[in-house]
Amino acid sequence: ANDLGPVPSRGDGDGDGLLLPTQSRSCRLKASYKVELAKMLLNEGQGHLFEHWPEPGVHDDKKKNFFDQVSRLNSSYPGGLAAYIQNAKKLLADSKAGQNPYDGFTPSVSLAMHHFL
Repeated sequence: ANDLGPVPSRGDGDGDGLLLPTQSRSCRLKASYKVELAKMLLNEGQGHLFEHWPEPGVHDDKKKNFFDQVSRLNSSYPGGLAAYIQNAKKLLADSKAGQNPYDGFTPSVSLAMHHFL
């Protein structure tokens, strides 16, 4: 079976939530890091990333590259991609509400910068 198997979806109650409703249990994402990354993306409302996920055996190199990139991004942001997504949603909601994240701060030039001016 292919370890780059079906698009993750919430679904058939088998506990891992990573099967398309139309596919068999044998078509799971097998690499655990891929399963965990897919679950995290789904839990953070990023299911759209998998809407046009190709069938197993189609574009497997692109699927692997996708998960490799998600893994790198996840490890490079403090708290991982879940924290990044949550922070982005908060900042967007605050912006929509007219809140300024810098409200209350006073811009100033540091003493170190005065030496260069």
